[in-house]
Amino acid sequence: MDAKPRFIRFLHASACAALLAAGATPDIFAQQDQKCSDSIPSECKTVRPLGEISGCACFVCNPDKSNEQTVCSQNPRTKEELLKRPRA
Repeated sequence: MDAKPRFIRFLHASACAALLAAGATPDIFAQQDQKCSDSIPSECKTVRPLGEISGCACFVCNPDKSNEQTVCSQNPRTKEELLKRPRA
């Protein structure tokens, strides 16, 4: 099946991993070469991991809130800091 989801936003981490393993490639990861060096916004209190492809890990900061923002990074320190934040 050639149809690929445009964006995986609110899936449970295991469901996201299963989709990624099956070949689903959300646009957020497809653009990783152009943008995978985001810094963590100061207002990022809770996170929802979206997954990681080729070292580019993406997270949603403050999911379901008005200040929701997607953050993608290849920097190991940034990924580690985001993984330490409370899950939404």
